[in-house]
Amino acid sequence: MKRRCCLVINMETIKDIKELKRKLERWSNGSVGLVHTRGPLNEGHIEMIKAARKENFFVVVSNIVLQREFNDVKEYELYPRYCAEDERKATLSGADFFFVPEVEAFECMDSVIGIKIKDHLKEELNGQGRPHYYEEQLTTLVKLFNIVEPKNFYMCDEDLQQVYFIERVLKQLHYDCNLKVLPAIRDENQLLLDSRKEYLKQDEKNQVNRLGKIFAKAQTAYAKGMTSSRKIKWHVENELSDLYLCQLEFVEIVEPERLRKIETIINEAILMIGVKVGKITIYDYVRLKKEIN
Repeated sequence: MKRRCCLVINMETIKDIKELKRKLERWSNGSVGLVHTRGPLNEGHIEMIKAARKENFFVVVSNIVLQREFNDVKEYELYPRYCAEDERKATLSGADFFFVPEVEAFECMDSVIGIKIKDHLKEELNGQGRPHYYEEQLTTLVKLFNIVEPKNFYMCDEDLQQVYFIERVLKQLHYDCNLKVLPAIRDENQLLLDSRKEYLKQDEKNQVNRLGKIFAKAQTAYAKGMTSSRKIKWHVENELSDLYLCQLEFVEIVEPERLRKIETIINEAILMIGVKVGKITIYDYVRLKKEIN
């Protein structure tokens, strides 16, 4: 039986690492599903928690916001946090434990140990301008894997590079953990959900929302026979030039498996984009396919 049976009546919020380990070890025969979050829970997080609830004896939801995962202190301080509301959402979605460790204890401030990524992909695409971003994220996740020892780890494919690196961490470090990747939830404009958009002014939001139509045009162009990455990127850049509040950081077309840049699309590809708007950078992508759904 996957779902726990009256062992935990209400979700518990836990800050102490050893306490969480003790509670999980008490019923060590049951599989544990882990959902890691960083900041406000959205529809995507809720879907992951619900999926974990169906497949595991216990569900742990971690909510950890660490300064080292941000480019600068201001970005870290501005990042939205709604812990009480997140707890309520996690409870209603079926979590057993809401893990919000004290930063000092989780970080081990004198630590000199961390994950090092040799793949240059870490500094490309979404990693441009933040060379240690994925290394810091993986360091956090490895710590979580060691604490929680999940049988299943759940995430959405909103950050394709993150999925790529986590797949390799689980395999190369020999974790007995399954990676469950759910489709990312998108808004009414077919853009990825991003809690940081609340910092944008209304005119900035209006221009960002137009990215969905630019993606749709790129998909249509490919479906109608345009296979040159250079030409598709040119059309995207031309459309973006009309969005005067959006500063293009990159636009690339990559193959789906290893996210390497390609010049000609054969079957399927991914158009990835980074746009600076106000105080934040919006990262998004669209899958280019032969047929339009």
